[in-house]
Amino acid sequence: MNGARTTAVLALALLLCAPGAAAQTEQAASEPSSAQVPENLGPRRVEAAPSVPPKPSIPVRVRKVSPDGSFEPMQGAQVLLERWASSPATMGKKRLEAVYEATTDAGGFARFPLEARAGGADLVASTVVEGVTRSVTPPSGTGRGVIDLRVYELGGETSELKGATQVDLSVRDGFVIVETAWTVRTTGRRLVRLEGDQRLRVPVALPSVFGDSMDEGMLPNETTRRHLALQVSPETGRLVVKGGAVHFEGVIPPGPGTAIRVRYALPIVAERMDLAFRSPIDTSSLSLSSAWSDRVSPRVVPERAFRAYRNVRGETVQRFLVVKEPPKAGESLVIHVSRLPRPLDVHAAAALGGSFILLFFFALALVSGWRRER
Repeated sequence: MNGARTTAVLALALLLCAPGAAAQTEQAASEPSSAQVPENLGPRRVEAAPSVPPKPSIPVRVRKVSPDGSFEPMQGAQVLLERWASSPATMGKKRLEAVYEATTDAGGFARFPLEARAGGADLVASTVVEGVTRSVTPPSGTGRGVIDLRVYELGGETSELKGATQVDLSVRDGFVIVETAWTVRTTGRRLVRLEGDQRLRVPVALPSVFGDSMDEGMLPNETTRRHLALQVSPETGRLVVKGGAVHFEGVIPPGPGTAIRVRYALPIVAERMDLAFRSPIDTSSLSLSSAWSDRVSPRVVPERAFRAYRNVRGETVQRFLVVKEPPKAGESLVIHVSRLPRPLDVHAAAALGGSFILLFFFALALVSGWRRER
C-alpha cells in the first residue's frame, strides 16, 4: 500500500514539473539559433559590374542666356559641328571637309567624335534657334576643352549699338587705297536683328561734297560691288548695295562684335583730297593709319583734335592718328589728305623717261653706223 502511494506521488511530481522542463528545453534550444545570426548587420551589399568609362569626345555646351545674364542649359537642340581644314591642293586655304550632327542632353551637352579635330582642323559649332543661326568658332590650341555655344534672345535695339572705326590710307600707282574697318557691337545681352527697313548703313569714307559725306544715295546699285571689296567676320549677315549705299543685313550678337571691311581705290585728280565719314550709330573710337614711302609722303589731318604716333620701318613711314572726340550718330568727319603725287607729274616723269630711252637707242644706232663706215 505504501509502495503504491509512493508511485502515485512520483508520477504527480513528474506531471507538474514537465511544463517547466519543456519551457527550459525550448529556451535552451532557442539560444543557439539566436547566436547563429551573422555579425554584419549593415545594409545588403551587391557587387556591381565594372562601369565602362565614357568614350572620349568633343563636348559642345549649348546654353541660353537671359537678358539678366543668367544661363540655362538647352536640351534637345540640334547642333552641327563643321570641320575646316587645308591641304596642299587648296594652297593652304581652308575648306569644309565634314559636318557632324548631334543633339544636346539634359545638361545641354552635344558630343562629337575626336576625329573632327584631327590634324589641327578648325571647328565651327552652330545651332538654329528662332530662325537665326547661332555659331561659335573656338580659338585654335584650346585642346579638349568644352566649346561654349551661347544662345542670346532676340529683341535688341539699334540704339544699343556702338561702332569702332579704323581707316587705312595708302598711295599706289596714281590711286589712294582706302580700307575702312568698322566693328559693330551691342552693349546689351540680346541679339539685334537688322533686316528690311531696319538694315544698317555701312559708313564709307568717300570724297566729301561741301564738307559732307556722299556715301548715301550716291553709289550706283548695279556697279558698286565691282569696285568694292566687302567682307564680314564672323559671317552673321551680308553686305548689300541698296538705295545708293552699302548696308548690312543680319544680326549683331553680344560679344566682341562684328567686323565689316570695305576696300576700294580712288583715283588721284589733284594734290589734295578731302574724305568724309558719317556713321549711323555712335562711334566709340576712330583712328587713321597711313603708310607712305620716303618718295611719297602725303599729309593726313582730320578736322577734329587727334593724337599722332609715328613709326619708321626702313623706307616705309607709318603714321597712326587717334581722334580724341569721335563723331556721334549722323555727324560727319572730314579727313584732309594733301601733298599727293599729281598725275601730271607722273605722266611727265614717264614721258621724260621714255625720251631718254629713245635717245639712248638713237645714239647706239649712230655709233654702230659710224663703226661700219670705218
